[in-house]
Amino acid sequence: TCTTDPGRPFVPADDEVAHRGPGVGLFPTRDGRWLALAGVEDHLWAAICSWLDAPHLAEPPHDTHAGRMAARTMLAGELAARIVARDASGLLATAGPDVPVELVRSHEDVVSDPHLRARGFIRGSTDGDLRTVVEFPVRIGDARSAATDRAPDPAADLSTVLAELEQ
Repeated sequence: TCTTDPGRPFVPADDEVAHRGPGVGLFPTRDGRWLALAGVEDHLWAAICSWLDAPHLAEPPHDTHAGRMAARTMLAGELAARIVARDASGLLATAGPDVPVELVRSHEDVVSDPHLRARGFIRGSTDGDLRTVVEFPVRIGDARSAATDRAPDPAADLSTVLAELEQ
């Protein structure tokens, strides 16, 4: 179970990390932000451990994916404890280009991003609401997204949903 309590390290339960390595996931920071890690490969794991001042966690048997998977709960807990002890800005400032980390941004951060706005990823809704819509970043033909501004209601929109699935 996730916790956003910055005073308490986030330690995923065994069943929450059973399908992924310890260097992959979302980790809270001391200031209440979240970081996403994506370190599956051995060299990325070593970079994460070095970045968090824990190079010993990349030593045998944890220097291989199989070794990390065998101790994934303990290792994820070690990373989580080191990450939750620091603010996101400090962690990101010390991450080198080989550390697979990114800040999980809030909706407000995303919709106010000048780069995303300039690229046309942010737009107003077209269904009359005053919502801001974040477009899917991949173009499909000439369109960026085939989705509507609202999720379909499976009961009311069954024929529309089935028609889209058949395309």
